[in-house]
Amino acid sequence: METPAFDRKKRYLVIRVRANMIGDSDLDTDMSTSAVFKLLDRHISHGEIAQVRSSMKKSLRAFWPAH
Repeated sequence: METPAFDRKKRYLVIRVRANMIGDSDLDTDMSTSAVFKLLDRHISHGEIAQVRSSMKKSLRAFWPAH
């Protein structure tokens, strides 16, 4: 298991996602990250999502669809 990222800027998240997308360099990293957040959106309560989104930097919130 990876250790949590301490620098939570969009740039660093995208770098980490890209680094873990082994063998699929043609995938759009932003779209892939957004797809993961959309999936989480379907499985986590609205209250939990609101709490997580509010703790994220504004640049990262763009990945997670607002309600």
